[in-house]
Amino acid sequence: MPEPFRSSETGEPFERCIRCGRSLFRDGAPYLVEKAVRRVPAYDATEVIFEYAMCFGCSEALWKLFSEESLRNIDAWFAAAVDFEERARRLAEMPPDVSAWLAQCMVKGTPVSEMTEYQIAGVCMGDRLILSHLPCLIGGKAMEEMSACLSAATKDELDGFADEFLGIPPELRSLFKDTNVFLL
Repeated sequence: MPEPFRSSETGEPFERCIRCGRSLFRDGAPYLVEKAVRRVPAYDATEVIFEYAMCFGCSEALWKLFSEESLRNIDAWFAAAVDFEERARRLAEMPPDVSAWLAQCMVKGTPVSEMTEYQIAGVCMGDRLILSHLPCLIGGKAMEEMSACLSAATKDELDGFADEFLGIPPELRSLFKDTNVFLL
């Protein structure tokens, strides 16, 4: 498992779904890993704001909380913002080194070195990262655009999820209030 998709607390692969607590290694089923990161260029440092792993069943349940309006808007935004065929072609030509897959924003093309906030997402199985349409990195500007696609009801649902499961410190919560986008 590449380091970006390991727990920042333990350095090991995530073991349990954040939502249901199910073992992610029990039946070899795929699961999602997502992290939000803030870079502090002045100190050449990064800090993980939140991270989690979630089984596909819980991920599907989370997506069901999205309003139909939000889902339509997100689909339309992604269709206009990302050429998935070109991305798949480019990714197929890249080495299996995950750092190349996370070097720039999937939407804007901005190099990660120029961002102060970004999120990464990947699909894993056991202790392995699966290279498919993911992993990906989405920068702060793209997250803001994606967040604008969400209805107020969907934003409220995501805030509830964040409050219950992510434990974002109060001093950082305002950073994600308007960009509480989950990639998957």
